[in-house]
Amino acid sequence: MHPQLIPEKHPMCGKYMEALVACRKANPFDRFRGACNDITLQLSKCLVEEKQQERAPRQAQSVTGPCKKQQQQQEEVIQEALIA
Repeated sequence: MHPQLIPEKHPMCGKYMEALVACRKANPFDRFRGACNDITLQLSKCLVEEKQQERAPRQAQSVTGPCKKQQQQQEEVIQEALIA
C-alpha cells in the first residue's frame, strides 16, 4: 500500500507516481492482473528511500541527544554532591 499519489508531497518519487497514474489510466482492467506491478514496486522502493533520507538527520540527533542529557544530569549530581 502506498500513500496518496501527490507528487508535491513526495518530490523524489513524483516521476513514479505520474507513471503509475498513467499506467492505471492506460490499463483500467489489466492493472488488476498486474500490468502496473513493476511501477508500483519502483514507487514503493522510492518511498522507502525517501523516508530513510528524511529519518536519518533525526535519528543521528536522537543518538547524540540523550547522551548529552545524561552527561548534564551526571554533572548536576556531582555538583550537588560537592556543594552538600
